[in-house]
Amino acid sequence: MMSFVRKHTVTAAFLLSFLMASAVFVPKMWANGGLFALTSDFTAQQIPFGMLMNEGVKSGALWNAGIDLGGNLLESFGFYNLGSPFFLVTLLFPAAAYPYLMGWLMILKFAVAGATAALYLKRRVKTPLAVLFGAVLYAFSGYAVIGIVFYHFLDVVALFPLMLWAFDALMEDGQRNRFAPACFVNLCANPVFFFGSACFTVLYWLFLYVFPAKREQRLKPLWRATGRALAEAAAGCMLAGVLLVPTVTGLLGNARATNTMSLRNGLIPSKVHILMRWMAVFLPPENMNAYSAVLTKAWGTWSLYLPLCGSCFAIAYAVTEKDGLARFLRVLAVFLAVPILGSVFTAFAAEEYGRWYYMPALMAALASAKVFESTERRGLRRACLISFAAIAAYVLATAVLGTRLGTPVLRPNRYALSVGIAVASLLCCLIFKTYGGHAGVRKGFFALTVLCAAALLAVETVRYSSDGREDFRWGARVTEPGYSAAKVALATEPGADLPRDVLPYRYCFDEGTGRYNVNFGMAHALPTTGSFISTAESGVFALYGALGKPRTIFSHTGPAGVTELLGGRYVVSAERPEDGTEAAELVTSVGQTFYRYENANALPLGTVYTEYITRSELAQVSKDDRAAVMLRALVVPDEAEATVRKTLAHCDDFTALGAADAADAAGSHTAGETLSFREEKDAFTCTVRADADAYAFFSVPHNRWWKATVNGNPAEILDICGLMAVPVTAGENEIAFEYDYAPLRCGIAMTAAGALLWAGTAAVTRRKDKRTKNDA
Repeated sequence: MMSFVRKHTVTAAFLLSFLMASAVFVPKMWANGGLFALTSDFTAQQIPFGMLMNEGVKSGALWNAGIDLGGNLLESFGFYNLGSPFFLVTLLFPAAAYPYLMGWLMILKFAVAGATAALYLKRRVKTPLAVLFGAVLYAFSGYAVIGIVFYHFLDVVALFPLMLWAFDALMEDGQRNRFAPACFVNLCANPVFFFGSACFTVLYWLFLYVFPAKREQRLKPLWRATGRALAEAAAGCMLAGVLLVPTVTGLLGNARATNTMSLRNGLIPSKVHILMRWMAVFLPPENMNAYSAVLTKAWGTWSLYLPLCGSCFAIAYAVTEKDGLARFLRVLAVFLAVPILGSVFTAFAAEEYGRWYYMPALMAALASAKVFESTERRGLRRACLISFAAIAAYVLATAVLGTRLGTPVLRPNRYALSVGIAVASLLCCLIFKTYGGHAGVRKGFFALTVLCAAALLAVETVRYSSDGREDFRWGARVTEPGYSAAKVALATEPGADLPRDVLPYRYCFDEGTGRYNVNFGMAHALPTTGSFISTAESGVFALYGALGKPRTIFSHTGPAGVTELLGGRYVVSAERPEDGTEAAELVTSVGQTFYRYENANALPLGTVYTEYITRSELAQVSKDDRAAVMLRALVVPDEAEATVRKTLAHCDDFTALGAADAADAAGSHTAGETLSFREEKDAFTCTVRADADAYAFFSVPHNRWWKATVNGNPAEILDICGLMAVPVTAGENEIAFEYDYAPLRCGIAMTAAGALLWAGTAAVTRRKDKRTKNDA
């Protein structure tokens, strides 16, 4: 066995990680007919997103009517790993198979994370067993384990070590044509996370190359290698331009993505965030939706805990060694403590989520592997004492001073389990400190680490399969029969048998919660009136802002009139209609009943408006009444009023309209009708009849890439609170919208330039290698 590990360390890491993850996930899949699902975002987002992306990519269309009110596939899902190699595997299968693939892909991600970590560690760790030890620590780190509910985060965990491996190979050995593809793969997997990875690589370069070279007076060869690295990084980024440019374009138009952290919050963390950071470093990971203390839920990947050894080995290395890695670890500790420094890796995002913790986790795994293979094991006893004091301080703050600090223990059993694991791990580390010189003890500690890593993953999986119950049951089974099958049924069945060709109307999935918690329609690419996604079109955010119901990640089902305004004629509701409307029952395989019925008041795309008000006038209306007003009058930008009033009459009685008038307002459009609607690839055509000159309203997000013609003539598209309208004349009007997305052409050009740059650098490298070989 050990001879195989010595010869094939990376393969061994892959197989070991694969077996560990399989031991956790396969029993769950077996009990659920091959399906794998978890609570919250995993079910509500990851499954529907994957199914929609599968169909969207195969359709070849950029504009997809199934993304909220419609959206750009590349802009919306670049963050959700549209270009990840793990997602590309799913394209070999139909979209309906996606829920059956998720468990196996999850296992594969853990296995690849182990393999890439081993590949990186091999350059900096001497013994194969220590490499395997570090690989397990990274692949099953707290970040990876807590993040399983955010399925697409694991792609980044699995691929990030490739960047540092390729960077080291280029900087130390001059091995070219590795860093470019490593950057390309990481950027395609997630352009947002790649920004943080790139910033981290710069810091890595400073502390592990620049500062040591400066002390040793070896700067000249360093700058040559750095130049080569920059060239390859540029080539790799340009190669991914076809995905990078649309993703960045979409993020720049997303109000949530462009919010930045305030200086005060960035310099002075709250007491809650201080404790969260404390817990992240010294205690095992917890569920995002059910913390044991401090917060009830927090959707951040707050964990740097490494299986069994926690942070002890990394602390020991940082406090005793004087090399670049030790200094880098100490600097990273400062970045962890000061929010605004950590936000560098997330482009100074306003929210603190700890999304970048996978990067210091790799450094901690490297340091731990070095301590593991060291015969001296210096500083380990001191690190254990530091860790024990930190855990004691956390217990004091949460258990004893909880009432005063406002950080009570919320789930006692989970709390006790977490603290117990942390303390038991410290005792194991102390034993290793005393007896780790013996080969048998070293191998035993490694085996115990493997078991601990698998156990942590199993515990988190079971916890996520408990839907955030108030306390973790000591007797909970690793496999809960039927849980995943029930979750997948809930996410995919309500929209499974509904016809897709319903435009100019849409489906409204009313869960009875006032917002979209589950993407029922997205699983089958159905046109809907809302969704649960952070990267919707900017026009969607503008609409809800105008309604006085700011949108972050959920679309709202209110106020009264929103469903009608957005064309939600076909309603699938968790509640039977109270007005006696005839409704057909839809019962899922998990026994949940939905009711399907029609809302006759819904406005189709192309609804003719004869009255208007301005945006500033809408702002005077009560938030609860604004949707009803928008059903009656076209809300135009103030600067467009001079043009619009030549065609439309001003709605003088808009202040008298209230939520109770929504049905009447929807029925007021009798001066025209939508005669036909045809959806095409990145385009749609609508025939509208108008009794007089008017405007046709389309509840499609306004976007500068839309071009419109009316009866063959170019038409100006008005921005109607984030939606669109075009002028029409008396009689029948053939209205054509075409989505001419210029950023994609820029991205294709960038990709082509990157390919040329990479080919050029590869040709130069081959000539130099050939010349060197001939000279030898």
